[in-house]
Amino acid sequence: MESGTYDASYSEIFNLILKILDKLGLYKERVNKKDGKIVVFTGLSLRSWGERIAIQVIREDSKTKVTVSSVPKTQLFDWGKSRENERRIIRELNNTLGG
Repeated sequence: MESGTYDASYSEIFNLILKILDKLGLYKERVNKKDGKIVVFTGLSLRSWGERIAIQVIREDSKTKVTVSSVPKTQLFDWGKSRENERRIIRELNNTLGG
């Protein structure tokens, strides 16, 4: 699991994550802004049959926390692909907010 805490509003972060997911080509399965939950999945690759990625956006006082958790859809071992997915989403969020 990867996470980050940001000095931006909940709504701004949530909407930004949706744009990032589109940019990364991830498929949205479920989006619930009220609860701060987003579930997406990846397609097949040479290293994986695909992963399911759960993203949680949480209000924390004046900050917004994001956690990303990725697990393989059908296989037991994913050759590091889940960790790569988690880092890629957080890295893209950090780059977008920092740049």
